[in-house]
Amino acid sequence: MGDDLYELPEGWVWSTVNEIIQIIDYRGRTPPFSEDGIPHLRSSNIKSRKIIWQGLAFVSEETYQQYMTRGLPQKGDVLFTTEAPLGEVALAPALKFSLAQRMIILRPNGTVLLPRFLLYQIASEEFQGKLRGKGTGTTVKGISSRNFKPFKILVAPLPEQHRIVTKIEELFTQLDAGVELLKKLKAKLKRYRQAVLKAAVEGNLTKEWREANKSELEPASVLLERILKQRRKKWEAEQLAKMKANGKTPKDDRWKSKYKEPVAPDTSDLPELPDGWCWGTFEQASERVTVGHVGSMKGEYIEDGIPFLRSQNVRENRYEPEGLKFISPEFHTQ
Repeated sequence: MGDDLYELPEGWVWSTVNEIIQIIDYRGRTPPFSEDGIPHLRSSNIKSRKIIWQGLAFVSEETYQQYMTRGLPQKGDVLFTTEAPLGEVALAPALKFSLAQRMIILRPNGTVLLPRFLLYQIASEEFQGKLRGKGTGTTVKGISSRNFKPFKILVAPLPEQHRIVTKIEELFTQLDAGVELLKKLKAKLKRYRQAVLKAAVEGNLTKEWREANKSELEPASVLLERILKQRRKKWEAEQLAKMKANGKTPKDDRWKSKYKEPVAPDTSDLPELPDGWCWGTFEQASERVTVGHVGSMKGEYIEDGIPFLRSQNVRENRYEPEGLKFISPEFHTQ
């Protein structure tokens, strides 16, 4: 392979896939599917060293016998995806199933290499990096069994392989437990956040503070009334400026009747609010409610410029910069 092989522990040796592993290659074979029958594993069913038993296809018994002539999977075989995605692995179960064209079976020589030791070796970042480097294809990276055969494989003494596999799985079990705990804590945190927000919008979060500062608080209805007066005043100033720019002078105040007051909300079915609070609408409380750009953005994105926020950049209570796009100042002003 031309790789720089590092020094190994005493008793370990380098070998190759071709020397110690039997390959059963199903590339180029896509059987016709049926509504039910024998499960058919595709490359998408292998992920993170596990078989995903959802989204399965099926083949009939007749098709199974016709297409699985290159060799039947055995329990403990290493299932290897050759593309889409490249390099996912899982151990074959003691079940009857067929394989897709983007899959090969790796059956190591049990006298020198344990299937689980091979599986974890292939799943390592070092091995995955070598796979990506040797993969071919522009749209989808893939590797043929011919190009996979020269890959270097580490071989440790069998008792040490057993100990390594046992330790890996012990640590992975601990990690999985930690991940599950984090998921539960994340769910609890989400519920707590929702409880805090609910208490905030219902006034319970500041109930004691309101009681202590009752005499100093301005009722929300007064604040809203002032906002509406300022809004109308601003609109009138803008209209006068437009008329002046066009060389016009209003003869009376009839032009002011064109102003549209924001519609107040219907509160008949709304819950009772704390003292000093009031219901309003977005139109009353904001100068403008608008939507983003509507239409195709194909060809408008550039390497750098004005950030263009999409729905994927807005997540729960946070801004997500990943995948942020940019547009030109000229497009921004359109």
